[in-house]
Amino acid sequence: MTNKFYDVIVCGGGIQGLWTTHYLAERNKNVLLLEQFPMPHTRGSSHGPSRITRYSYIDRHYAMMMPEAFKRWNELEMKTSSKLFLNSGVLSLLTEEDAQPMLKCLSDLSISYEIFQPSEIKQRFPGLIVNNNFIGIYEKSGGILKADQCIKSLQESIQSFGGKIHDGEKVIKITPVSKGEVVVTTNKGSYRSKSMVLTCGPWTQKALSGLDLNIPIAPTRICVAYWKAKNPVLYQANKKFPALIFYGKDHIYSTPIMEYPDLMKVCCHTGPIIDPDQRDCYDSASFDLSVKVLKSSIKKHFPNLIPEPAVLETCIYSVTPDKDCILDCHPQHKNIIVGAGFSGSGFKISPVVGRILGQLALHEEVQDEIGTFSLQRFKAISHL
Repeated sequence: MTNKFYDVIVCGGGIQGLWTTHYLAERNKNVLLLEQFPMPHTRGSSHGPSRITRYSYIDRHYAMMMPEAFKRWNELEMKTSSKLFLNSGVLSLLTEEDAQPMLKCLSDLSISYEIFQPSEIKQRFPGLIVNNNFIGIYEKSGGILKADQCIKSLQESIQSFGGKIHDGEKVIKITPVSKGEVVVTTNKGSYRSKSMVLTCGPWTQKALSGLDLNIPIAPTRICVAYWKAKNPVLYQANKKFPALIFYGKDHIYSTPIMEYPDLMKVCCHTGPIIDPDQRDCYDSASFDLSVKVLKSSIKKHFPNLIPEPAVLETCIYSVTPDKDCILDCHPQHKNIIVGAGFSGSGFKISPVVGRILGQLALHEEVQDEIGTFSLQRFKAISHL
């Protein structure tokens, strides 16, 4: 027997699903968020103490999202009386040629920045050494989102607007029916809705089974590594050591010491492809290679970190072939919306993603340029 009717059901309670639910609940829509695991949990992509946020993007379509994203994070801080953002600054390290589109985005957004040469970087941040062919773009307004607290604050805000959250409830089947409705069957019951939004991260393709849509998303096991500092003062957030993003072959990133005493997070964006339901069954050689790359990078760039990981944790990325996300309607069922494939870069933009997905679910006009995020770009791969 089918249970309660909702305007929108959101499947997946990570950061994208939470912001989508928040957008809908804030507009007094009858919305239900379904999350398969008890919340909070560490099985997906949204857990952990820190995520870098910034205006400094090479890709213009993401940079243009950031003014709204920063505004919405600040509003959530004020609404929930919580501290979600640490203004550590962000230093992007890249070649002068690669820096040009980033500088153009920052200028167009009227975001102040400084440009450092390698010798200036070493003087300003003694714990850091960069390649001579790299420059640093320092964005003072950037910093770190306290991810776990963001999740908690969003849940609190959603419930204050009357939104429903059912955790520990797994979606088993999604059935489009007549009258433009969707029936959602879970391990605990069934529901109907006008629209459904899938924000299932690495479980996206499993959620789409039976809906005749194959999306090229690779669930990827990422090594989250922490390294002991010989001189912790050099890398402390409260001493204004910034979050770092290295562009280039290794493409590593780091956050200052703030999660474990005297340990700094330095990670890369690569790892073995996995089944998210069996995430510890993986190609160990691929994972070991990621750790090897990180050790090499520590030796080259962080002379005051011990080049052996002190703590290894994991998360799961959902990676598309072009590393851009998907924000689109199912081609046959326009009331089923897909938000997926954020490729490790979705947390900071999630307030904007949630609005876009919410607007698509309500069949509202989306004024953002979202053609980059269309499913149609994968037509040759997914046989749409």
